[in-house]
Amino acid sequence: MATIILSGFWVGLFSSMDKAEASAALKSLLSQKLLTKEEVLQTYQESVGEEIGAKIQRVNFSHILFLIGGAIVFIGIAIFVGQNWDKHGPLTKILATLGSSIAAYWIGVLFSQYEEFDWTAQAFFFISALVMPFGLFVTFDKAGLDVGSNAIQTLITGILLLLYLTSYFVFRKKIFVVFDIIIDYR
Repeated sequence: MATIILSGFWVGLFSSMDKAEASAALKSLLSQKLLTKEEVLQTYQESVGEEIGAKIQRVNFSHILFLIGGAIVFIGIAIFVGQNWDKHGPLTKILATLGSSIAAYWIGVLFSQYEEFDWTAQAFFFISALVMPFGLFVTFDKAGLDVGSNAIQTLITGILLLLYLTSYFVFRKKIFVVFDIIIDYR
C-alpha cells in the first residue's frame, strides 16, 4: 500500500521536474529516511517492468557468425553425405545423419553448462536441429517403415516437438522456440 501511494506521490512530485531536480528530490527523501532503498527499487521494478540487475542479452557480430558457422557445417554434412550416399550401407547412413545430430546435440549440452560458451552451444543445437529430421527420416526408412505415411511423419514431428520443447524448458535457449514453431507449422 505504501509503495502504491509512493508511486503516485512520485509521479505527481517528479512530473513537473527535470532530471536533475528529480534526482535531487529523491536524494533528499532518501537522506531524510522518508524512503528506503527497497521502496525505491521496488517502485522502479514495478514502473519499468524488469528485475533489478536483469541481464540484457545482446546479439553481436560474433554470435551471428556462430550461427552462420553452424549452417555451413550443416551444408558440409549434407554435401558429404549426399555425394557418398549410394556407397554406404544402412548403418553408416543412420550414423551419418542421426548420429551426427545426436553428437551435435550433446556437444551443445556440454557447452551450455558454461555461460561464456552460450552461443557456441546454440550453434551446435542449431546443427542438431537441422540434421535431426533427416536422421529420423533415414532411421525409420532403414527400419522398413513407410516414411511417406502420415503416421510416421506425425511420429517424427512429435519426437522433434517433444525434444525441442523439453530442451527449451531445460536449457532456456531461444533457438528451441524457433524450431518448435517451425515443427508445429509444418
